[in-house]
Amino acid sequence: MTRQTTAALFVALACGAVGAAHAQSSDLERFEAAAEAMSAQMFALIAEERPAVAGALPETEWGPAFRKAGACVLDRIRAETSDENVNRMLGELEGLAASDFASLAEMQAANESTGPGLPQDRMVEINAACGMEAAMRQRMVESGFLEAMQQGQQGG
Repeated sequence: MTRQTTAALFVALACGAVGAAHAQSSDLERFEAAAEAMSAQMFALIAEERPAVAGALPETEWGPAFRKAGACVLDRIRAETSDENVNRMLGELEGLAASDFASLAEMQAANESTGPGLPQDRMVEINAACGMEAAMRQRMVESGFLEAMQQGQQGG
């Protein structure tokens, strides 16, 4: 798996690591705020490790496509877990979003210890089906981030 695909997957999993909202706006708002904060920190850490991408970092604020995907992710996870699990996971994600990670590896390790109680493969499926992964990938393409990552891998 390439670094840019890994970065896209990590963002999608971080966004999907939270529980669900049956279109409950407060849960969606919590999910959005935590995912935006984590994405901003993740891209900053990537830029520290790979300065060549610093000028191509994608936006982290959610727009309509991300909100639609996020609501879908939350709905699907809620259907497969519970309201209590959702609330616990939202709290975990908010805790991660407030953390100050020293490296991307540290952030990834912390993220792996949280989640909706579903297998990682299932989360990948949910994120893909809901459009979360596609929305992030499109944003990374539009900003030039994926191209910068590819050039960095090729030594350019």
